[in-house]
Amino acid sequence: MSEVNRLSVGIRSARRPSTSPTQSAGCSGFAICTVELVPVANLAAARRYAALQSWATTVDRSARTARARRNGPAELDWHLERLDRMRFANATIEQQRAAAEAARRAYYARLAMKSAQARRRSVAS
Repeated sequence: MSEVNRLSVGIRSARRPSTSPTQSAGCSGFAICTVELVPVANLAAARRYAALQSWATTVDRSARTARARRNGPAELDWHLERLDRMRFANATIEQQRAAAEAARRAYYARLAMKSAQARRRSVAS
């Protein structure tokens, strides 16, 4: 396989800050970093390995994913941030929360509708 068809993938195998001043530029902030050339055909496997290695070194999984959970559509605050500010300028907090709750229910109803449409298409084909 030629070098044109290869891609450099960095795999960071430690999460603690480095104290070594001689660390390579591509691994800043990590104590150990191995960079391997991975054929493009194996890229998915290399990424899967890197993700599994990362989770293997994670002590508190809940803390690692907390920010993503807070900033997702399951949270009412996510919908509150997306309310039309002009429309709800004079609304009370309770009115804004009720509108955000309705927006959240509509969001999940739309997901259910799209899922049902996809299932109908897959059965038809």
